Amino acid sequence: MFKPVPTVLVLLTAISLLLPLRAAHATEPELVRVAARPKLGTPQLKKSGGSGGTASQGTAAQEKSTRGQPYRHQTRQQLEKSKRSYEELIREHERKLADYRKDPVSQDNKGLLKDQPPEIQKRIVEGRIRELEKQLEKQKSELKKIDEALRASPGEG
Repeated sequence: MFKPVPTVLVLLTAISLLLPLRAAHATEPELVRVAARPKLGTPQLKKSGGSGGTASQGTAAQEKSTRGQPYRHQTRQQLEKSKRSYEELIREHERKLADYRKDPVSQDNKGLLKDQPPEIQKRIVEGRIRELEKQLEKQKSELKKIDEALRASPGEG
């Protein structure tokens, strides 16, 4: 026969399932901060005060014209700040990758390696290294775009 479960028990169970997720995020504050930041490559386009039809068409044309050059509309000061941010992010991720390669078990804050057979541990470690390398390549690619925009940007330099 079906016994109703008190609402309090359902809520406590749901909370206990969510707490480990929040704890995992709390151990990596930089990743959370970076993920919460707006994308640097997306230009902030504003509609002009003209007629509604032409403003939206103009915005679409601007979006198409910035593809491949996402930093074109930023000021030199914004570009330099973006460059410093990406350089710092790259240094942090290179350090994280080196630490993980040196001792994956000590860097296993989510407990994924614990109690796993060696072949599974190896696959997990290789996958994490590939993911970190992929992130680094993307960040270096963005830094290269910023450097190109800085070279093309008029102003002091």
